[in-house]
Amino acid sequence: MSGPAPDAPGEAFVLTRARATAWRERGALLGLLAGAFVIALDFFFALVSLPSIQRSLGSTNAELQLMVAAYATAYAAALVTAGRLGDTYGSRRVFQIGLLLFGLASLGAFAASSTASMIAARAIQGVAGAMLQPQIVAILALRFGGERRGRVFAAYALSQALAGVSGQLLAGWIIGLDLAGWGWRACFLVVLPVLALASLLARSCIDERSAAETPPVDWTGMVIGCGSLLCLIWSLTVGLGRASWHGLAVGLTFALALGLAFVRQQRRLALAGGYPTLPLRLLGQRPVQLALACVFVFYLGLMSFYWLFSVRTQQELGLGADVAGQLFAVYGAAFMLATMASPAIARRVGHRSLPHGAWLLFCGHLASVVVAQSGAGLAWMGLSLALTGLGIGLLMAPLLALVTASASAEDAGALAGTVGTVQSAANALGTAIIPAAYVLRDTTANAPGVATFSLGGYATSLLLLAGLAVLLAVLSRRAGAAA
Repeated sequence: MSGPAPDAPGEAFVLTRARATAWRERGALLGLLAGAFVIALDFFFALVSLPSIQRSLGSTNAELQLMVAAYATAYAAALVTAGRLGDTYGSRRVFQIGLLLFGLASLGAFAASSTASMIAARAIQGVAGAMLQPQIVAILALRFGGERRGRVFAAYALSQALAGVSGQLLAGWIIGLDLAGWGWRACFLVVLPVLALASLLARSCIDERSAAETPPVDWTGMVIGCGSLLCLIWSLTVGLGRASWHGLAVGLTFALALGLAFVRQQRRLALAGGYPTLPLRLLGQRPVQLALACVFVFYLGLMSFYWLFSVRTQQELGLGADVAGQLFAVYGAAFMLATMASPAIARRVGHRSLPHGAWLLFCGHLASVVVAQSGAGLAWMGLSLALTGLGIGLLMAPLLALVTASASAEDAGALAGTVGTVQSAANALGTAIIPAAYVLRDTTANAPGVATFSLGGYATSLLLLAGLAVLLAVLSRRAGAAA
């Protein structure tokens, strides 16, 4: 009768320790998701605030483009470097520094008194966002393995959806509220409590790796690689976006020259047994190459789809920001539903969930073409947006889980930074190219008496997005088979 008694304290200790570990994991996940949420929320806040910023600071349209380009360029150029810094100095440490820098830059944007100071604040926010993003992806990939990886990346994608929907709706409400006469400036204060929460949870719930496990810093590679990406992203966002072909050619030339120098330097360092900035041994593996190709094609169409939706609903259709926000909320709700279901679907059908999501995305874009050409009402537009949201929701989380599955502890940050750079480059290129058919649409009337089918510029851009979805279906099937 007295046999089990000595084990009782030990069992209680194990249970208490297991509960503490579970709570720390939840806290770590919440802190990381709060960081991811604030990056996306700030992007949508800034996007919606641009017209108000223009009136307040007297900015030109070109200067507004620079506000967007400064953030995107700084973010993309710093991603790989920030990822490797996380591998070297610790992901939690770099994550917390990024949170602090993001908060200071947000205060700078709040206090901006000129266009130049606003552009500078947005560029610093881009650097801070780049410091956060690779650490979030790397910690999620390393701390949550197996089936849990799919669930946590689904939660990550869900945080992006929540930020998108709430950012669209809250920004207009905050600007209209004009709290303390701050107007758009208050949008940059809202993120501060979220940043503080993320920093507190990271400090208390995320364990840092020991210094013995960290590789040295490849400063030479970081400088060359950052310069190459800076030229590439700047030429794509500013050169293509403003139809400056001379600037585009010069930027791409410098980007190519620095890129070749970077690859040669990275190969020499790898052959010498060093630790290059770019994880070449991973990038040389076919599964990783295919997964990165899928990420590129997916994000090539994502941001351009957001741009097309925003411009057409408010400028061409003349819908108010509130109605456009409600339509976007339909997309966001479908996105969240699919994101929450994606882990269960992945467990049932494996990597086949990726091509399924791509084909659903294709159907959504095709339905939007039909709605645009037929002049159907807002209800049908909402239905087509819901199909698109379901497809994107089934794709985003499994793609990130697939591409980070091969990451080791020493390369997790660098690979995450590489993924982020591919995303940013694809976003910049897609936003410059895909909407071109809409912006430069042919307005020539058909000849009298000739019955022809005139495909509008918006529908043409959507067909390009549908074609990308087909390409993604093919690539994701191959990537899943190679994993």
